Amino acid sequence: MRVSILVTSYNHEAYIGQCLDSALGQTYPNTEVIVIDDGSRDGSMNIVRRYADRLEAIIEKTNGGQASAYNRSFELRTGDIVMWLDSDDYLYPDVVERIVAAWGPNVSKVQFRLDMVDAQSRPLGRQLPRDLHGGPIAARLMREFGAYGSPPSSGNAYARAMLQRLLPVAEGPWRIGADSI
Repeated sequence: MRVSILVTSYNHEAYIGQCLDSALGQTYPNTEVIVIDDGSRDGSMNIVRRYADRLEAIIEKTNGGQASAYNRSFELRTGDIVMWLDSDDYLYPDVVERIVAAWGPNVSKVQFRLDMVDAQSRPLGRQLPRDLHGGPIAARLMREFGAYGSPPSSGNAYARAMLQRLLPVAEGPWRIGADSI
């Protein structure tokens, strides 16, 4: 299985290097990394360009918001499994390997908790989404709201075939916060 890590970036100069190191440093070998910059005005792209020879693609676009970056990056992916990674987040080295190991023929999504860290990447001892996606709390949320406490985009991996039926994301209402849909 090929895995596409789609890094969406907007003004995260302080974090993009660690993000790309984590995406490119995965222990699972059949992984591609694509960066889509949503019109950053800081030095993010100077850092991204240093990784150009290791990235599948780098796309710079006019700022259109998070949903537009998701839609554009998905057009470029070749993986069977698709992950979006926000440029201020990073992955542990074996996360893709663990996702592929958990994958099966009828799987549409694998999610995992994200460790919360401070600006220096020191663990805060908390995870997202904490207790919201298991047991009675998840069942209650599904009944009341039709959704449960899923992690933001960086904590999910999706089947390409499922995403092809759901995308594109409506860009107007999801300019900001698309990682919560």
